[in-house]
Amino acid sequence: MWIPVFRFATTGMTKGDLVGDILVGVIPADAGTKNSIMKTYYVYIITNRKNGTLYLGVTNSLKRRIYEHKIGYRKGFSKKYGLKKLVWFQVFNDINRAIEIEKRMKKWKRQYKINVIEHFNPKWEDLYYKVFFIK
Repeated sequence: MWIPVFRFATTGMTKGDLVGDILVGVIPADAGTKNSIMKTYYVYIITNRKNGTLYLGVTNSLKRRIYEHKIGYRKGFSKKYGLKKLVWFQVFNDINRAIEIEKRMKKWKRQYKINVIEHFNPKWEDLYYKVFFIK
């Protein structure tokens, strides 16, 4: 089973296109679980509201990490500013590539990050519930 996701891709790419080892727009339903054959890593953006404060991170378990943000599990930037809404993420099979993209995106201007979010999630919906709690 595959779950659709919002994902940043270069111009002209559509859901289902293959970029290296990354399938644009989809992730395996069991990604990041013990049932998954490949390791899966995520670069993600969370916020407190539309056009609010942004936090960019990388993790090997998106479901767990966003839950930690939601309950304020760790002290830090996201807890201080109440950042709990997952508004964008990208999937990787290589941790080094995920870290490289996270570092590159952290250098981007704020408006470019907003443009990426609005292109794939124009309503700034919390994707956590859409991806992990599909009915």
